[in-house]
Amino acid sequence: MWFLVPVVYATLTPDVPEISILPNVVISYIRCVSSVGRPAPSITWYLDNKTHSDYSDDGDLTGNSSSLTSEDVTTSSLTLTPTLNYHDARIYCNVSNGFGQIMSNRTLKINVLSMFFKFCK
Repeated sequence: MWFLVPVVYATLTPDVPEISILPNVVISYIRCVSSVGRPAPSITWYLDNKTHSDYSDDGDLTGNSSSLTSEDVTTSSLTLTPTLNYHDARIYCNVSNGFGQIMSNRTLKINVLSMFFKFCK
């Protein structure tokens, strides 16, 4: 017999508050894992545009992700090539299955490193 199971959590990894990255370098180690859900959960990725209390202007990053569902748990991997415009923005994921929806347990702040060189003569 098959029962409907709402999602109850979404875990974002790596489990650090902030990642420091170089601009224009591909990263592919950010993951979101759902709780068990029936039907199988889907995962949507967002970039918070530095307005933490306003989600209406957040950018959808889902097109840069791939997902796999096994035993009613969905894992999604995000691949990005951040530019300097991503500096101080936050990434989070949203998990839903039609019977429950929840945002990731936290956000991940992006610190895009910029390098300035001064050449002296």
